[in-house]
Amino acid sequence: SKRILHDAEERELFYDAGAALIMGIDVARFGTDESVIFYRQGRDARSRQMLTFKKLSTTQLVDIIAIEINKHKPDAVVIEGTGVGAGVIDQLRARGFKIIEVHPGAHSNQPLHYYRKRDELWALARNWLFEEGCILKDDELFKQLTGILYTFDKDEQRIKMESKEAYGERTKEGSPDRADAFILTFGVKLARRDKNKDY
Repeated sequence: SKRILHDAEERELFYDAGAALIMGIDVARFGTDESVIFYRQGRDARSRQMLTFKKLSTTQLVDIIAIEINKHKPDAVVIEGTGVGAGVIDQLRARGFKIIEVHPGAHSNQPLHYYRKRDELWALARNWLFEEGCILKDDELFKQLTGILYTFDKDEQRIKMESKEAYGERTKEGSPDRADAFILTFGVKLARRDKNKDY
């Protein structure tokens, strides 16, 4: 809800250097859509700038992502592996970067509750925002996170989020790219940076 997101925008942030840094990337599908790079480190999705780009070639985007990886040294880079995202993943892997590929249409890890992986990731993000998250203030991100709809699967009462395409058609505002880049940061579970280190 809007209140949950407002709370996450206003919540006091305590920096946690030991939490894993995750980089979520949503690759633009069409000319009007945005490619978005989003960072989350533990409860912090505020202090690192969200980057948005329009009308980049996949090669141009890969160059930017490579610079960002080398600059921030994230513990994981998560990219949606459908459509043009697959080409970006291939190019980054060819350069030696380790990429975690997420398929939103894949089966959920909690099939009794969520229809697909996408639905599960949105639920994880919602819980994080409600419980502890500190998120940056951005009007477009706010609009996308609070504007997407969900339904219950009519046969089994599982949560099913509105698709990118349905959102774009309904709102006439294109794909919810900023929200999806944020959601992708929940596509991997990592140990803390300050755990399991070799001394």
